[in-house]
Amino acid sequence: MAGLNGIGKRTAEKIIATLNGKVERFISMAEGQDVGQTPHMTDDMRDIRQQVEDVLVEQLGHSHASAKRMIEEAFERNQTISTPEALFDEIYQESR
Repeated sequence: MAGLNGIGKRTAEKIIATLNGKVERFISMAEGQDVGQTPHMTDDMRDIRQQVEDVLVEQLGHSHASAKRMIEEAFERNQTISTPEALFDEIYQESR
């Protein structure tokens, strides 16, 4: 994450600490998912969205409205997102 524009080493460490222990179930979910399958809005997906929104607001200083917009736009561009890390990558892909 530290390689993304606007995300320094300390901020990346905070994001990792926030998500630590919360992503294992998403990894197993992603491994079991077919490549061409579009994820449905499950409780796990709501959890991913909420975790990322929390980091965007609390750690990166975005407003709730801005964070929600960024998340929605990321999912519009890439509907196969299945982890918080993938969602962050998609959100900040335009900054590269």
